Amino acid sequence: MTEISESVPILEMPRDVYLNRLVPEDRENLKRVASVIEEVLKEQNITGNLYVVGGSITKPNPRPDIDLVLRLNKTPNDEKDPTITQFDRAIMTWTQLQEILKKVTEKDPTFAIDQKKSFHPSINKEFGNPSILEHDGSVGLKPETGAIIEFVNVVRKGTQKEVIESSKRPYVVLASV
Repeated sequence: MTEISESVPILEMPRDVYLNRLVPEDRENLKRVASVIEEVLKEQNITGNLYVVGGSITKPNPRPDIDLVLRLNKTPNDEKDPTITQFDRAIMTWTQLQEILKKVTEKDPTFAIDQKKSFHPSINKEFGNPSILEHDGSVGLKPETGAIIEFVNVVRKGTQKEVIESSKRPYVVLASV
């Protein structure tokens, strides 16, 4: 029998446990958006995971927004190409995220892109280096009711599990394709 050390935190919260903590409208919005994203990814023959991250896991609900990360296995860049900067990767993945979410809004018009919660990737002005970003970018999705759903663009290299677990913060796997 293997024992789990108390010094190693369990970062993944079970999906049902998380969803049951939410107010009903946020729970239904997340279920719907996850379902439509799965449909869009399958149509495009893309695999990946949709994660919940941030305060909606650890802080009292309802929250003003819910942070999600969509990590795709097939991304529009080559991590081995030394000419592609972190900023280039951020633009490519952010553009792909926007395209996926546009398809979500077309399939389910109860969601709309929220320009006030959408941020273009940006280079840190202090350093002026395209490999040091101020912001990876994000896209806000506004449901008819409930919390804004903010899709955080994560550009870090590594496998899905490495990137999500490297934050050392709790997460929930909302969907897997």
